Amino acid sequence: MGILKRIGIQIGSIIQYLIILYLAVLIIGQIVLSTVLSNEMVEAAYNKGYYKGLDEGYQSGLEIGYKEGLPTDVVLRNPTYKELMDFLARDKTDLKPRIKGEYVCEDFSAEVNNNAELEGIRAAFVVMEYPQPPGHAIVAFETVDKGLIFIEPQTDERVEQLVIGKRFYQLYQLKVPQVPQYTLAFHWARPHEAFLGSLDLLREAGFFDSGYYYSPPPKDDTIVEFQIIW
Repeated sequence: MGILKRIGIQIGSIIQYLIILYLAVLIIGQIVLSTVLSNEMVEAAYNKGYYKGLDEGYQSGLEIGYKEGLPTDVVLRNPTYKELMDFLARDKTDLKPRIKGEYVCEDFSAEVNNNAELEGIRAAFVVMEYPQPPGHAIVAFETVDKGLIFIEPQTDERVEQLVIGKRFYQLYQLKVPQVPQYTLAFHWARPHEAFLGSLDLLREAGFFDSGYYYSPPPKDDTIVEFQIIW
């Protein structure tokens, strides 16, 4: 009986140890999960506040500027479509690198907007909201001959008319350029240079007219709301 009693005690100790181990693993798992969720919530809250503050700050600054009547010799006008394309060809904002947290879509949009207005071209700052922040920012121009034109300032690509409920990646207007085969082979052999360093060549080749879409991004870029700020 003594041996059986000792064996029973040992088995009981093992079971107790396994229960403690299980509870410890469960508690640690809950801590890790809550930490991950907390970090995601903090990041989401930060992004939402950042973009809301950016939008409100831009509008506030614009209103103050008009109210104070800041001195300027620039008279803004709506360009023709050709004038807009010529301006984008001259402007080199699209060649700047995108730096996360430092120089992002809002900065590209603000710089193109400012550069256009320095040349007397009326431009708009366009803010979009996605299902989950952050959203996105582009620019727009009211042309006298082709109406409202949206532009992605990071690449100078045309964007179709914004529609709530539409995914933004589907609105880029791209098409395969109608140029000689050897030129196509040259571009496809060096895609990093073609798409990142030779935007003027791509523009001349017809990349920025109506055409094919990009592949879907990993994040849901469905347009929930957008605002055009002139």
